[in-house]
Amino acid sequence: MVSCQSLRIQPPSEEFLTMLTGTDSTGRNKLRFDGVYHYIRPENYNHGTDLVEGKPTRYIDTPYVDQPVFFCHNGLMAYNNALYLDSAVYSYNMEHYSVQEDAFQNEWGVYTVCSDTVKATFYMTLANDKFVPVTQRTICHFEGVIQNDSTIRDWKLVPPYPKYGPQSDFEINDMKQARTLTFKSVPIQRWIDPNNAWINRFRETSTREPKN
Repeated sequence: MVSCQSLRIQPPSEEFLTMLTGTDSTGRNKLRFDGVYHYIRPENYNHGTDLVEGKPTRYIDTPYVDQPVFFCHNGLMAYNNALYLDSAVYSYNMEHYSVQEDAFQNEWGVYTVCSDTVKATFYMTLANDKFVPVTQRTICHFEGVIQNDSTIRDWKLVPPYPKYGPQSDFEINDMKQARTLTFKSVPIQRWIDPNNAWINRFRETSTREPKN
């Protein structure tokens, strides 16, 4: 079966290219790079897994990692819009993200730290039409307050909001809600290499002719 779904990538803005090629590392030491920041939901999952003959053999109350955000030393960051119930599933999935040149992989972007505020601009995949199976890798802007190196509070989507279709209404409204991200130490270095991030292709095109 051949899928008719296609992916469009929004051209990077001038601001995005400036952040991508910038060398200012101010404030990055306020964050940790040996793991991920993720949202710990308050509800009790009690999710059955490891099914045998259709019945769960164990239950998970707290997910291992939920929608992780990765910050890298060089000012790049990535977001993975997924929930992982346990470390085995997470490890398996991350191993398949080892080649980030593919634009269908992690949602890559850039970030800066100003005082106690982290500002991230990264690509997210949003459905832009409920009748046409097209998704668009769209630039989104997030901000949060660094409470300490293990906690980012008030993390949320901020203006300018992305242009999107009706299929993404719920997702967008959900991301506007402020959340607290908590750090979790996981061995991401062997899976995530920012030098292989697909957005690095924009570095080559950012050498533009001087404007008159």
